[in-house]
Amino acid sequence: MITDNQIEEAFGRHLEAAYIADIVWPNATENLPPKPYLVVQHVPGIRRSPGLGAGGGEEVTGSFVVTVVTDVNKFSTQANDLAAEVMARFPRAVPIPCGDGKLRPGPQNPVALVAGRDGADWRQPVRIAYIATMR
Repeated sequence: MITDNQIEEAFGRHLEAAYIADIVWPNATENLPPKPYLVVQHVPGIRRSPGLGAGGGEEVTGSFVVTVVTDVNKFSTQANDLAAEVMARFPRAVPIPCGDGKLRPGPQNPVALVAGRDGADWRQPVRIAYIATMR
């Protein structure tokens, strides 16, 4: 079985290894780092057990939303560039070790979502879908 904690840890280690910017993890927003920084949210999805006829093993789908936070009232270039770096870090179907299985970004490529202002912040979210398998 692949747990949500294993998925989050595998994703986090992979993102941290690139050092794109400081990262704010879920439930850790007391002391925000200076901008720019990344905010990570995990959106767990569906757990399936395909059964022996389909090759066995558990399959978990879900997504992460990594939001690039920069200053407002400036060009969005920095947010766009950092979002592109986040997307490039998770090419579709390239496996990342995860517990006793693999975490694979996909089935679609990472995608930048609608950016917008939030108080004194400019936020550019990126969605990274994943499939985690025991196979």
